Amino acid sequence: MTSPTPALGYLLRTLTFPVLLAAVVAAALLGYSPGREPVLIPAIFFSVAAVAVLLERRFPFEARWNEPWKASQEDGLYFLLAQPMVAIAELSATAIGAAAAVHLRGTLGGHFGGNAALAWPATLPVALQIVLALVVAEFLPYWYHRLSHQSKGLLWRLHALHHAPQRVYSLNFVRFHPLNSLLSSFLMLLPLVVLGVPAPVLLVVAAIQKTHSLLSHTNFDFRLGPLNWVFSMAELHRWHHVRDLRLANANYGATLVFWDLVFGSRRLPAADVRQQAFGLAGPQALPQGTCRQICQALRNR
Repeated sequence: MTSPTPALGYLLRTLTFPVLLAAVVAAALLGYSPGREPVLIPAIFFSVAAVAVLLERRFPFEARWNEPWKASQEDGLYFLLAQPMVAIAELSATAIGAAAAVHLRGTLGGHFGGNAALAWPATLPVALQIVLALVVAEFLPYWYHRLSHQSKGLLWRLHALHHAPQRVYSLNFVRFHPLNSLLSSFLMLLPLVVLGVPAPVLLVVAAIQKTHSLLSHTNFDFRLGPLNWVFSMAELHRWHHVRDLRLANANYGATLVFWDLVFGSRRLPAADVRQQAFGLAGPQALPQGTCRQICQALRNR
């Protein structure tokens, strides 16, 4: 394993995330055309994934997290199981959101002479629309995520699968119960469709969220500095995965820390997170096997 020179290491740690983020936004905006989303989003995601995997293999934040554990195979299975549920959630949210928007416009139009429109500020610059859409998109998933951690029942059992691994690396981002993926994706997309967010903005938001989710779990020493007050990236998100729930029950934002700041749940301890234990223990420990884990989460125990 080759260590970068101090200068190269500093540049990689501090510039990789903002450069990748800018590239994702540019690729989504410049490559957008109606109907191209099913091809463009995977192309952007897998391009970023290749960079993330290269970084964590060559310059790991914690070398032992790169061990070829059997859990990697399980995480791959979770990816295959969760993606159909995400697709179902997106289709459902689009259909329900569009119907709700039509109903709301009709209801409001009856009170305002038929000229009422929903509140989305489509005349704002695209950059501001993207920021606003990210903030709106994260509100319901933030509370779903937070309630999952505070729950002792089904919500936590669905979400606990994400916290089972004893390391934090790229494939962690796909380790979700299919129902958890369905609910999170639905809650994220629904308000954006209801408000009538333009399709190019929706595409950029989706690209940012998918790539950010990957990067926030990547085993590379990202250093965001002041951007840690904007994005819920790896420096914050690793603390969300520690076994000590006094530390882990925080940093619920998937992409931004906005709602964590509003509701007082942002945490970035000064300690070294590598000294913490990760995963689940005791009564929360999961059985072996992907299918058994998925089925057990649905049982009342």
